[in-house]
Amino acid sequence: MGDAAAECERFLAGVLGEPAVDALTQAMLNIAIAPIDLSRASWPLLARLRDQALGALRADLARCTERERQAFRVGMPWHLQDERADLASAILELGTRPRYFAVPASVFGPPAPDSRVLLYIPSLKDRVDDDGLIRCAGLDAQHQGLFIGSYAVHYHQFLRRAFSGNINDTLLRVLIKAGTRPGNSFRIAIDDHRILLRHEFEHFIEEDFWWGPKLTSAWLDDPNTGGCTVHADPEGDDSLRGYSKFFAYWRMDSEGNKVVQMEELVTPSAEEFCGYRVLRYLHSIRDIESRAFIHCDGAVRAYDAVGFSKRQAENMPAGTQAAKYRKVFRVDGSISTAEWSDIVAKWFRHNYLAGEYLESLAAG
Repeated sequence: MGDAAAECERFLAGVLGEPAVDALTQAMLNIAIAPIDLSRASWPLLARLRDQALGALRADLARCTERERQAFRVGMPWHLQDERADLASAILELGTRPRYFAVPASVFGPPAPDSRVLLYIPSLKDRVDDDGLIRCAGLDAQHQGLFIGSYAVHYHQFLRRAFSGNINDTLLRVLIKAGTRPGNSFRIAIDDHRILLRHEFEHFIEEDFWWGPKLTSAWLDDPNTGGCTVHADPEGDDSLRGYSKFFAYWRMDSEGNKVVQMEELVTPSAEEFCGYRVLRYLHSIRDIESRAFIHCDGAVRAYDAVGFSKRQAENMPAGTQAAKYRKVFRVDGSISTAEWSDIVAKWFRHNYLAGEYLESLAAG
């Protein structure tokens, strides 16, 4: 499918021109309409750009021979190979995939001063902390986006399902509820490439629910429990789930708080992003006297080929330094055990080893 997508992208650019393809892809990113849903999009600007592209493609395909038209079907996904399917729509869907799902190298850095979002909302520059997170006090942070004045801003790429799908809104619900409670603070990473008018933002619904088990404080607040726990997939690197291990390392700090670091390990066959294997990571601090967590932040660690090979051979704390690191959320204040359990389960969404570890704490 990769070669077919690249060929369709080249054909698309040849017919429409690079600026038109970029404008279409940016409109798709702004409204979060994936290529497979492009034909059903009703957002006015996106629908206009899509229809213009389809018109140009159909006119160009009409000048091709039947053999040339059939050649486009080769290598396409099965649902696009049917000759009854509109070829122009199939080329548009497949040809926009490379740019839509491309992860820019800037995804590991803070919002750029000349990025689209900061140019439209310059006041956000004063809200960016040292980790590149936005301080959300006084802002309208909702579970599917950050709304500022007349604009809607998307959350960071790494807060999306599989880093490319819809926003993990179930996680954001818990983070926002905990982070915006009086006395607490909430910070979040944004996608500084996507912005649209608030009234044009479209909410989505996904029937997928993840939650953590009810944990007891007996193990969590015992200063003598700690160390590293590893949950591994018995199927190893052949697992279709894509995750081979989950690490949790607990220790007491110098202030008498209990600190935990968690990180997943993907299989060697897992998809790369910008040439890296990207692992989700979580760091939390628990006040064992008040029996509540007082800090929680989530990040991704990106390893190159050499670093990932070394990381595979280690437990926690890992000695291998990640090539790239990007924090994507932070909550400070008082976080209940139930909220923390939900954050862990939803941050490591689809990694069943994380849920298995939480179940072990509940049982303990």
